[in-house]
Amino acid sequence: MQQRANFAIALLNDPELLILDEPMSGLDPIGRADILALIGELKSQGRSILFCSHILEDVDRLVDNVLVLHKGRTLFAGPPRSLAERQGCPSFVEGYLRLVQQVSEND
Repeated sequence: MQQRANFAIALLNDPELLILDEPMSGLDPIGRADILALIGELKSQGRSILFCSHILEDVDRLVDNVLVLHKGRTLFAGPPRSLAERQGCPSFVEGYLRLVQQVSEND
């Protein structure tokens, strides 16, 4: 309930830019679906949304562009589909995992 309340408070002043940190954290499946739908609606209205998430499936589903940071380094910036293609993977999630694994092996 606290996560939902925080999201509602963030929308009170009708911001053009919404900054969210792990917006689906701690939510049950219905709460996650509600927040995902709301973010999608805000996006379709032309709102700019910046969010941080460790749930890669949500990132892939919602974003136009992604910034992949690993150990303080920028590994990728661009559309999720581009990362998948660059890594030769069928999905963003697999591309992300392959990229991070490659970097970790080279460190």
